[in-house]
Amino acid sequence: MMIRMKTSKKTILIYLSLPFLFGECALCADDEITLEVTETTIEAVPYNHPPKVERRIESLNVMKLSRYAYLLRRNHMVMLSYAPTSKKGISRALKKWQTYAENAAYNNFIAPELVLAVIEVESGAVVDAVSKVGAQGLMQLMPATQNELNVKDPFDPNENIQAGSSYLAMLLNRYNGDLELALAAYNAGMGNVDKYKGIPPFEETQNFVKKVITRYRALQQNH
Repeated sequence: MMIRMKTSKKTILIYLSLPFLFGECALCADDEITLEVTETTIEAVPYNHPPKVERRIESLNVMKLSRYAYLLRRNHMVMLSYAPTSKKGISRALKKWQTYAENAAYNNFIAPELVLAVIEVESGAVVDAVSKVGAQGLMQLMPATQNELNVKDPFDPNENIQAGSSYLAMLLNRYNGDLELALAAYNAGMGNVDKYKGIPPFEETQNFVKKVITRYRALQQNH
């Protein structure tokens, strides 16, 4: 039996629509992906079998699969349980982001102490913090919120704080300056605040609101 093999390389474009999972948040990416494929045709003679074609992907730009694929390049991401717990540790961590918080607060007409309080309660001031549900960065922005605010890198401290502050300012405006409702919406979503016509009956959200307001007032007293 004779076997003839023909090998050729080709580059093809495919259009993908696929879920990209991060944490528990299913995202969808639509993009053109370039694949370089090696195609080998194997012909068996004389059995008149149809040629068998084998294809092997030589290269694939994984970073185009999703706008969130850059996360794969990060050296590490820190779960919230690793945030500093002592007052001195948290105070030291917050000082690193104070200038960013002040600038973001100024740009969005809110108090810098409020921004710092949210950072402390949300992430413990850990820039690479990731929650179990996929919230990311200092102000724990969910992927859907990042989309709305055009956040490119949620682990960039300046971009994260600017976006989180902008979102917080929007919520304060939506709820006519009611800080408790704005914080509840920041944690549980506007839909839940509107549904329950107040702070939702979620223990996590109620604790979040209390903690942020307590830290906000304490930071105000220290300045």
